[in-house]
Amino acid sequence: MDITSRILEAAIGNARNHSLRAYDAVQLASAIAVRTSLLVGQGNVIDFTLISADIALNDAARLEGLQVKETIKMVSQQCHCLSTGLKPGVNERDF
Repeated sequence: MDITSRILEAAIGNARNHSLRAYDAVQLASAIAVRTSLLVGQGNVIDFTLISADIALNDAARLEGLQVKETIKMVSQQCHCLSTGLKPGVNERDF
């Protein structure tokens, strides 16, 4: 996706409205533009999810109606499983 003047204008609004850093505001504006394009082109956006480890960006994206997958949680769960030898979803207190 090209960074157009429309995306940059939306990014300025995102930075102000959500207190985002400039690059995060551009990412959010781009994600919203992709979602809008999918909605117009396909009539639904069920499969569109923003994947990010940035908490502020994730929170702003949710406020803008995007589905979000937090990579930090995914990595944290994988590290916990590797360090404890437990499978995902198993808690040490279960033993």
